[in-house]
Amino acid sequence: MKRLLLVLLTILTVICFVAGCDQQTQPKDTLPASTEEVTGPYQFKSSELANYTIVYAGDNPDYFDLAYRLSDQIYTKYGKILTTVRDTNSSPAKYEILLGDTNRSDHTSNVMEYSVTIEDGMFRINAGGSFSAEKAIDYLCEQLFNGHEFALDNGEYCQTSLLTKSQEVTDGSSARIMTANILADAFADSSYRKAYYRAEIFAGMLVSYTPDVLGLQETDENWNAVLDTYLDKIQKTHGIAYARLLSTHEDKVNYTSLIYRCDKFKAENSDVNVFSWWTNETFHHNYHMRNISWAQFSSLENPDKTFIVANTHWSYRTEHDGGNTYLAGSSTPIATNELRQQCKDETNTFMTTLRQANPETPIFLTGDFNTSLPFFTDSGWTPASFRVISEEALKAGKALSLVPTSGHFDHIFGTGNYTIQLYGFFNDANEHSLLTDHPFVYVDLTF
Repeated sequence: MKRLLLVLLTILTVICFVAGCDQQTQPKDTLPASTEEVTGPYQFKSSELANYTIVYAGDNPDYFDLAYRLSDQIYTKYGKILTTVRDTNSSPAKYEILLGDTNRSDHTSNVMEYSVTIEDGMFRINAGGSFSAEKAIDYLCEQLFNGHEFALDNGEYCQTSLLTKSQEVTDGSSARIMTANILADAFADSSYRKAYYRAEIFAGMLVSYTPDVLGLQETDENWNAVLDTYLDKIQKTHGIAYARLLSTHEDKVNYTSLIYRCDKFKAENSDVNVFSWWTNETFHHNYHMRNISWAQFSSLENPDKTFIVANTHWSYRTEHDGGNTYLAGSSTPIATNELRQQCKDETNTFMTTLRQANPETPIFLTGDFNTSLPFFTDSGWTPASFRVISEEALKAGKALSLVPTSGHFDHIFGTGNYTIQLYGFFNDANEHSLLTDHPFVYVDLTF
């Protein structure tokens, strides 16, 4: 009778685990516990926890803390002390709880997704990055390692997607262009995690929205260190190939860079036009931020179909060198409004020149302009040929969602022969609020 009760309790625990893990998405291949009695290393048993070591992937600083959290939970609930160790600092052992994509296999987890797999007694917590790994540990501490005795047979017990809702690219579109301020660690306050945590959320956005060209702002040193890793992961797991342009300029980190779909387009030329006053700003000698970074793209399918995307980031206040900003050749500090006017004038001059050099090519300007639309519409800031994409979309009935005219500083402008298929922005998802303090604006275009 006692044995029967124990078996029933074990089955109930497994059922609760499987059901609870699938809170958001249906597992692909949920494997129920075997009805046959399994012995030896092919079963993961809570009664044998003392034999295990928690091994975490060493390529992410967050995993150290998450591994310790799990170890502490196991000690609290079971009285078992489990050592935590980085994968590169240990050799594979018979009994391991693996956290993340460790060097124990060539497995690559999808971004914004976690799963739990038992493989010959090994407990694998697969996670696409810091965000999903944290969710996985929170779940396991609540639902599985909670003091109850259990045994799990080989199989995948859950697969939970944390991706935000997606917006498919409009059929027939030539390209989806997006502007995205991803919040530099250097500018983030204490309410935001570091770039290596937020990068997975950004990668999930790429998977959900698949923009073709992104004008990025605030890709600082920390973002530069982690972005390529996630772009490689996306290509490996989802077959979507992205490449970066202008991550550095003149041996300095470029905060105003570009990302594009290199499986669909070829970048034929690119360059950075630094605002004149920034070059006189000795405080910023290690990086470039206030500039216009641009590139010309051609379709791999139809090389004659070309377009240009320029990306900028205007100042929102006096950039400080000892508290002041100076225009080139001047010893008089410049005020915020003067600086914004300087950004406008230099942008006008550069974009007019780019337009004249490419009269038949659609050209688009993305950016964080640190000023709302009335500044542009009321001051006539652009050459007559450049239009406000959001206003065009609204008039054409193509605005899925519209960035308010005030309170938002991220815009897209266009010139040339193009048709708007869809325009929208998003910043309402919980995940997005953890990523950045700016909405991402996008537009589907045919040209």
